[in-house]
Amino acid sequence: MPGAWQRPFHPLLCRAPAEAALAARFALVGGLGVLVNLGALWALTRLGIAPAWAAPVAIELSILGNFVLNDRWALASLPRCPSWWRRLATYHVAVAVGVGLNWFLVATLPFLGLPVLAAGVLGVGAAFVANYTFSRTLVWSSRHVR
Repeated sequence: MPGAWQRPFHPLLCRAPAEAALAARFALVGGLGVLVNLGALWALTRLGIAPAWAAPVAIELSILGNFVLNDRWALASLPRCPSWWRRLATYHVAVAVGVGLNWFLVATLPFLGLPVLAAGVLGVGAAFVANYTFSRTLVWSSRHVR
């Protein structure tokens, strides 16, 4: 039986470079989603749609775009549920956690003395970690392999 010094590295450490590449692609898709969101918000409000109605449409367009890019490119190499519709619904749940976390941090941290933009940066960072984690564990994960 090999000693601890002979065992290979922890499996997570062995996968770290590949996981970092997946996270980087996921982040790039998220950045594109921000552009889609802002572009759609601008276009819809220019058409005379009230921001309160335009914002949810713009958000949903960015979520749909991000899902497609993640599913077809960023996380395409990972195991996943065979049902596209189930993946889409589960992705909505996964990103809802990030949205809620982002909102919570932006709504509460300024009351603790943090500037609102700093709270926004922390909120976006926390939302990214939550979105990636939940997307990897709920939508694109080995739990779907049978």
